[in-house]
Amino acid sequence: MVYAINMGDYLVGASIPQIACEAVGGRASDALGLAYAYSLGLIAGRIYDDMMDRTIERRGKRTMWREFGDPVAIPLGLQLLTEMFDALSGYDRTLGRIASDRISETFRLALVESARSEEQEKLSMRSNASLTFLERLKLAQGKRGMLIAAGTAGGAIVGSGSEEEIELLKNYGLLTGTANQLFDDSRDPDYPPTYRDRALSDSRDL
Repeated sequence: MVYAINMGDYLVGASIPQIACEAVGGRASDALGLAYAYSLGLIAGRIYDDMMDRTIERRGKRTMWREFGDPVAIPLGLQLLTEMFDALSGYDRTLGRIASDRISETFRLALVESARSEEQEKLSMRSNASLTFLERLKLAQGKRGMLIAAGTAGGAIVGSGSEEEIELLKNYGLLTGTANQLFDDSRDPDYPPTYRDRALSDSRDL
């Protein structure tokens, strides 16, 4: 697990929920448990993403599946996701069951949508399907936008934000995550040049 954590994905997870919590008037320290859980989810997602894409190196280090093989990477990802939900359950005591369940459900839906979007993209590539830009944009929203939105919305819930504040921060995370995914897509030679050019342009507009 230490090897996976040192890949650096936890750095994003540690900051997003705490910033969102402070944005609605809460204390960053109240979102430490959320930041920890969110980091575990991001690390697990990266492990599986690298396996699907067969990425062999990230930030100068061999990826988990490349270093230890799929038989180690797969159960580690499952362990991280299990520990993520265990950490989220800790908010039962501080926020109450309703708010705690809402955060867990937000995370669950984000993971489901991210997995579904990854699956749809891989199937379209395998069948050489021609996707419109709007279809690819929806996949970008699902793959990364929803994940970032979970972190911002979760932080707002922990900070006892109003429904309007939670929704605004959720939308902010969705746009930020989508823009980030589009920028990554613009540098990926596996995508058509026309899509890559527009993805780069729209990532700046978002």
